[in-house]
Amino acid sequence: METAALGLITGFLNLSLAIVQPAHADTLVVKGMSCRACEKQVTAVVCQDKDMTQWFEACTAKVTDAKNEIGEIRYTLKPGLTLDGAKYSQIEKAVVDSGRTLEKPAAASKTVTK
Repeated sequence: METAALGLITGFLNLSLAIVQPAHADTLVVKGMSCRACEKQVTAVVCQDKDMTQWFEACTAKVTDAKNEIGEIRYTLKPGLTLDGAKYSQIEKAVVDSGRTLEKPAAASKTVTK
């Protein structure tokens, strides 16, 4: 009886830990971001886009180096989704259309597949 209760408690704790662990966030580098207006615009065209928003659990854009006009899009995809070539191209187009450039991710990235 004690073994069954201990197993039940252990299972519950493992489930609780799985629920509270944050999902992995990824980052895309954006060139041409230097101010709060840039953050708002990139957030609007990517993170709040009606088609792209369905991919994200979380998504924000922020300036990381105003002097060199570098920012980032930090995002967490919904479970089961990957940033495939089509999704990446859609994000890139939105960024470019906003007057900025999206730095190509490293070839070794696990989240971007083409």
